Amino acid sequence: MSVVVPGRSTVKETLNAILRELGHPARGRRDEDYLSDLVINYLRECGVAAVHLDEVQDSGRYKTKDSVDPFLKIFRNMLQHKEWPVCLIMTATPEDRELLNRDKTLLRRLRPMEMRPMTFKDDGKALRETLGKLFEDADLTDPGMLSMDEFVGILIHASAGRFGVAVEMSIEAIGECLAEGEKEIGRGILQMPTKCGWIATKSSIHLSRKIGSSSTP
Repeated sequence: MSVVVPGRSTVKETLNAILRELGHPARGRRDEDYLSDLVINYLRECGVAAVHLDEVQDSGRYKTKDSVDPFLKIFRNMLQHKEWPVCLIMTATPEDRELLNRDKTLLRRLRPMEMRPMTFKDDGKALRETLGKLFEDADLTDPGMLSMDEFVGILIHASAGRFGVAVEMSIEAIGECLAEGEKEIGRGILQMPTKCGWIATKSSIHLSRKIGSSSTP
């Protein structure tokens, strides 16, 4: 299961967010230990073996030792629970390094991975292969876009170098094509949102997701 850590949240608020996602919100005022036990019980009952905490950099209301340490301790203990140990996946911005460095015990149980922005040189091939598989799974024909360096480069730029965003944009485009009964991935003008506005080429896919801009062409 995946949960977004509420902005500037305390450990109680994060645990409550997990319980709401599990469909069992806590009632009344409860302490952290009670909520932690409740989370483990419902994770076990629902058969959830892994918890993904997104936006972890938002944990700890005031970013002090007294607010951050309890947060780390609770989730460290979940990793080593005797009856239902949970696999913990934490995603955050680079500033989260400082957060994890506060707890060496937790750090030893995690494998830090840094996801750098995509570049055409390093990631163009992987992006091409991923989109090709998406088109194939949707039973759509690629008219040759994926072989165009220009197309792949624009998609990387439009997604701000974020692989997941590029895939999400492409899935939206696939959905539009399927809704229109198309058998080929798009026909017309490629309209891609970028941080500084819109750009268009003579490729043939419609990507409608907008990133970092409120204006439309």
